[in-house]
Amino acid sequence: MEKFRDPEVPADLSRYTCGPVDFEDFLQSGAEVYTELDLASRKHSGRGLREFNRILDFGCGCGRILRFLAGGPSALHGCDINAKIAGFAERSVPNAQVYQNSLMPPLRYGDGEFELVYSFSVFSHLTQQVENEWLRELVRIGKPGCLYLLSVHGDWVIDATLGEEADKARAEGFHMRKVYERSGADLDFPEYYEASYHTSEYIRRAWSPYLEIVDIVKGDNPSRYLWGDLQFEPIGTVPGFRPMGQDLVVGRKRALD
Repeated sequence: MEKFRDPEVPADLSRYTCGPVDFEDFLQSGAEVYTELDLASRKHSGRGLREFNRILDFGCGCGRILRFLAGGPSALHGCDINAKIAGFAERSVPNAQVYQNSLMPPLRYGDGEFELVYSFSVFSHLTQQVENEWLRELVRIGKPGCLYLLSVHGDWVIDATLGEEADKARAEGFHMRKVYERSGADLDFPEYYEASYHTSEYIRRAWSPYLEIVDIVKGDNPSRYLWGDLQFEPIGTVPGFRPMGQDLVVGRKRALD
């Protein structure tokens, strides 16, 4: 982790990416999510994230996870809808090609370009229509067999945070809540970006036309990512691993998509 301490992420960019945290917490959260994504990839593809050649971080923010892949894949890409955020990630993550994408598809990439696409805390905020359009687009740019690691506010978040609203969310399968205020600032989120919640049943039913749903990992306990005799090992100054919070959907592009 030490080699990524310079430049330190400005507080406003960190807040946009993962809420009001200091730089140490920013680094720790990135290390934790990276490690859990890496374990999911190893379990379902036999390869760690750094062993892939072409990777996309969709909604990369200011590089919280992307920075841990620097110097790994031969083609490391990221995109984000905010120009200031994308520009910082482009400047600060070695060897990563990052750009500001539009609010809606298409992305600038060609068909079948990526072996792995991951996205943390993006599909936990989109409306149903926007979500479907981005799922279709991410499938387009993946190679047959492409692995997808996409986080959502899932079963555990519904049960743990929604209170009386949880019953309604479970009945709907897909549920939206307004959580953000806009002021016209350059770091405002787009209008369609609020908080969305998905049950596992909904994911398996509604996402299956786009992807083969391989697994859905609850975000309540990081040990869910371990199997066999695997154990977490400390990373730099990170003292331990906290729950990811969001459930992780593991998907794969079908050979005939």
